Amino acid sequence: MTREFVYPSDYNPPVEATELVKVPGNFPASPATPKDFRKIPLGVQLQVKSTLLSDDRIELDLSPRISELLEYVNYGGMIWHAKNGAPTGILVSENEIKMPVFDAKSQRMIVQVADGQTIVLGGVIQERELQIVDRLPVLGLVIDSKKAVERRFIFVFVTPRLLDADGSPVNSNQ
Repeated sequence: MTREFVYPSDYNPPVEATELVKVPGNFPASPATPKDFRKIPLGVQLQVKSTLLSDDRIELDLSPRISELLEYVNYGGMIWHAKNGAPTGILVSENEIKMPVFDAKSQRMIVQVADGQTIVLGGVIQERELQIVDRLPVLGLVIDSKKAVERRFIFVFVTPRLLDADGSPVNSNQ
């Protein structure tokens, strides 16, 4: 269960005023622009490799991975107008170069189960402490303040089954 996240991985630098097409007022207007892009999957992934053992048990090599976008970090800097080498105090461009910061959690495990048995993977994947403040409208006076804990859980159920070449279950009781 993922979505493809596309983001700029490299930027062209800002272009100097001599190379620019001027906008009204003779201000340069060319901040850094995205040049190269990357794609990564965000969300929950589960890679499974199965092996049939001699006693008809199934060995599963499970690799769950959870990835998410945390925030953006701005590596750019403001571009200010200058006249005759002296700054005029006029902002030409914010020149934002925002790069994403990701968080990924992964694990690998090998388990052996009988045909039709279910394995449950899961638990708390994120826990945050929040400060909740209630204020009176207009006056802004604090009437209540409390802490709350927000938890996100995930559970994945895996049930391997032995199938014959036609796709029918080998054990008829399932």
